[in-house]
Amino acid sequence: MIFADTKVVSETLRKTPDKHVLDWLIRFDAEIALPTVTIAEIAFGIHKIRTDQRAARLTRGLEDWRTRFADRIYPFTEAAALAYGTFMGEASRRGRPLSVPAA
Repeated sequence: MIFADTKVVSETLRKTPDKHVLDWLIRFDAEIALPTVTIAEIAFGIHKIRTDQRAARLTRGLEDWRTRFADRIYPFTEAAALAYGTFMGEASRRGRPLSVPAA
């Protein structure tokens, strides 16, 4: 299972998404899941620009993701938080630190 992070989802919401990201999503579609923390971060970003016309397009895009992955939306539980800590720690130890979303 691959969790789609905020950067991946937000890239697909651009007017002209990066072809490599779209190709990757197609290639791994069956393995991709959508965590609730990603939904929360995208929704927060949309609400920050609520008066902008772009907000309506982005809201539709988020709804598309939520519909498409309805059976693959996973809550960010305590177990997930611990797994995240392990995953991030291992990546950092390997010299490949990953970015941490802003809270």
